[in-house]
Amino acid sequence: MYTTYTDTPDTPRLSNIANALYTSIPSYTTSDHKPVVSVLLLPPPLPNTSSTPHVLKLPTTYTPHPDPYTPLKKYTGRVLDRSIGYCWWLLTVFGAGSAVFGIGNFILSLGMWGWWKTRPSGTSPTA
Repeated sequence: MYTTYTDTPDTPRLSNIANALYTSIPSYTTSDHKPVVSVLLLPPPLPNTSSTPHVLKLPTTYTPHPDPYTPLKKYTGRVLDRSIGYCWWLLTVFGAGSAVFGIGNFILSLGMWGWWKTRPSGTSPTA
């Protein structure tokens, strides 16, 4: 997942970066995505005697190929993201973080909306 300009493509499994810590934060409960923490030990910088920046080396056999299914994956991901996001938003807003309370509020709201639509027009709620 990471590399430095001192790494070579001849040995892709070896890196000059050491992973000291990699963990998630399980106490983060307000989302279904858990944050990840990583502490990496980087090699000391090499003296830069030239004015050009260091460049990562790719294997000579590497040729990028575009994915023909990119648009389909993009729109499928967007639809799933919106669908799940809106459902999660409804449960959070109407349920104060509790799915049971949220579903109960949603059902109660549907009942109130149905009652409001069936009452005769021109009447006030107090009459």
